[in-house]
Amino acid sequence: MTTAFVAPLGPQIQAITFSLALLEKRGWQIERLAVIHTATQREPIRSAQAHLAEVLRQERPALRVEWHPVMEGNRASDDVTSEATARAYLTTLYRVLLALKQGNVRVHLSVTGVRKLMTIYAMTAAQLLFDENDRLWHLHTAAAVIERGHPWPQAGDETTLVEVPVLRWSAVAPVLTRLGHMDDPWDAVREQQEQQRRSAIHRAALFVEHHLTPAEREVTRLVVQEGLSNAEIATRLHKAEKTVVHQMSSILHKLATEFELLPDVVHDRTTVLRLLSAYFLLR
Repeated sequence: MTTAFVAPLGPQIQAITFSLALLEKRGWQIERLAVIHTATQREPIRSAQAHLAEVLRQERPALRVEWHPVMEGNRASDDVTSEATARAYLTTLYRVLLALKQGNVRVHLSVTGVRKLMTIYAMTAAQLLFDENDRLWHLHTAAAVIERGHPWPQAGDETTLVEVPVLRWSAVAPVLTRLGHMDDPWDAVREQQEQQRRSAIHRAALFVEHHLTPAEREVTRLVVQEGLSNAEIATRLHKAEKTVVHQMSSILHKLATEFELLPDVVHDRTTVLRLLSAYFLLR
C-alpha cells in the first residue's frame, strides 16, 4: 500500500519537512506528499513553496509532490481568514483525502501550523474518510529550532511528532460506502448523520421489540411519546402505581445491560428518552 503525507503549507516549511523526517524515523516510507496551500502569487506562500520545492528536489528526489491550492470557486484563496475560506479549505482537503483513499493510499495528515478552525475542519475530514490505516499528526517544535532555519531536524533539536486520536464515524472503511462517491464534505456530513439516525432507530427497535415485554413497551411508549409520570401512566393503564414503578425499574435494568451503561450512574426516564426516542418519535 502506498503511503502519502498530506500537509498545509505555511510560511515555515519545517512544519512539513520536520514531520516528514520524523515519520521516516518512525519507520514510515512516504512515497507521496500532498501540499495544501493558498494562492502562490502572494507572499509568504510564494517563497515558502519555492523553498520547499527546492529542498525536496535536493533531499527527497524520489518523493512525488502534489500541490493543491485552496479553491474558492474558480480562484485560489489568498488566505484562510474567514468562515468562507475555511470552508473552502475543508472542501479542498476533503477532496484530496477522498482521491487518495479511492486509490487505496494510506494517509498521514498534518494539522501543524494552521488556524484553529482549519484544525477542526481537518479533524472532520479525517473522521469522515480515515480508516484504521490512517494517522493524524501534530508537530511540536521549539521556537528556537525554527529560528535556526534548517529545513531538517538536527541532533538535539526539541521537536516531537504527536499522534492525534481520531474517533472515526464508521467501523467500515468510508471509501467502501456511499461516502466514497461524495466529493462534497457537507453532503458527507449529512450522510453520516443520516446513517447514525438510522442506526439509532435500528438499535432502539431491536431493544424495544426483542427485550421488552408488551406491557413494558406500552409504558415506554407513554414515557417517550406523551411524557407521562408513573402516576399518570398507572391511571391511563388502570394499574397500581407500584406496578408501573416496577416495570420502569425493569426497563431501566434491561437498558443498562443491553446498552452497556455505566453501573455507577443513576438512570431514570431521561435515559429512556435519550436511547429510545429514535424508535418512538423518529420512525
